Amino acid sequence: MSTRLKQIKVYFDEDKTVYGFKCEWNVNEKDIEGDKHRGSEYDGWLKDGDSAKVKLKVGEYITKVYGRAGGHIDRLCFETSTGDQYEFGGTGGEPFDCEIPEGHALGALTGGHNGHLHNVQAWYGQVNSLVQNQGLVYYMPSDNRWPNELLVGQIHGDTTEFKDEGIDFNAHNFRLDEVRLWGDSHLKGIQCIY
Repeated sequence: MSTRLKQIKVYFDEDKTVYGFKCEWNVNEKDIEGDKHRGSEYDGWLKDGDSAKVKLKVGEYITKVYGRAGGHIDRLCFETSTGDQYEFGGTGGEPFDCEIPEGHALGALTGGHNGHLHNVQAWYGQVNSLVQNQGLVYYMPSDNRWPNELLVGQIHGDTTEFKDEGIDFNAHNFRLDEVRLWGDSHLKGIQCIY
């Protein structure tokens, strides 16, 4: 099973607060939308400008999750492995940084909400690379790819905690991408790249 975080859609009010977010996944080459994690009281009146998307290309990862938090998540921001930055929401609360270590990347974003986003949980793991004489090969660890979790924000009595049903973000994320052969009249070497 191949699972990859493909897109995060953030619902927010410019310069005020974040209402929630929705993840989109690529599971076995099919796009799957996660649940819309925001307070239902905001459905029906949010304008088009109240949401924006962070779209990730294949091989691109979110390497930083940061923002501002008080009684809820006021501002939610992302930085990707390509250096792109995305910032949504207001200026209230205190700054936070999920402090994803260098060489690691976000594998899943979960959290809790009611009228607005109460907290976020960043799940992250190591992205490995091998330098060989044939080139650079990137790969993900096969077992428990996103073992680390960091919670930012508060748990209120009315908090609805969420993780997208049916999405196993620790599922293997491998596919055979390339086979390289070396030889003349006899096969001398083979390399599989996933």
